Amino acid sequence: MKKIKWEQMRPDEFVAARDARPVAYLAIGPLEWHSLHLPLGVDPLKAYHHICSVAERIGGVVYPPLYFAADAANRDDLPLRSEAYGGELFERVVEAKLDFIASNGFKVILVISGHGGHLDAVRAVAGRIAEKHGIRVYATQDEMHCGPELYAGDHAGGEETSMMLHIAPDLVDLSKLPPRGEPLDTAKLVIHSPKPDPRVQSSAGYGRESCEAITADLARIVEELLAGKDVRQSGGK
Repeated sequence: MKKIKWEQMRPDEFVAARDARPVAYLAIGPLEWHSLHLPLGVDPLKAYHHICSVAERIGGVVYPPLYFAADAANRDDLPLRSEAYGGELFERVVEAKLDFIASNGFKVILVISGHGGHLDAVRAVAGRIAEKHGIRVYATQDEMHCGPELYAGDHAGGEETSMMLHIAPDLVDLSKLPPRGEPLDTAKLVIHSPKPDPRVQSSAGYGRESCEAITADLARIVEELLAGKDVRQSGGK
């Protein structure tokens, strides 16, 4: 099985992978409260899954995920803090990471955030890195690549729960939520979703369908970027 992860490659393997397909991948997301039933790393975990799936399909080198964010779900009534550092520090860190990646001879970098709220900042940094190194840097968010019928934007609801049931089912425990039939206080649990009840609106099959659609679209975009085609970036926040 071919290696795709930067940290697992020997120098000769890295050079061979880069020269065969000169694209690098970076996943970004915070350690953040995702209700009682999901792990704190939902956003970077799903973003990392997406880019690893793309690299397995078409090649390239996957940089270790960046657990970082400009903002996150923090409230005084929650039992823990989520990771958020503000826009200025966030941009400096992302820029340093992308500058290092670009200095290693890649022609394309795909940056995918599993977290909403800082995409515009990532794209601003991506533009500066692209200009500095004369390469293409495409920054996006996972929810933009599978259509609203599969993933319309979600925080700890049926959509993200379904993805995690597909990606890492052992990290999901729906029994931590109130039993089915009992009221679910989505505001208190910080669940924001068009599918607000993951107890009855999530499944591994639904998550697999979403993830496969995201992988296919991102792979298409990377191929077009490598071919020098114009690729429009949609959305932003």
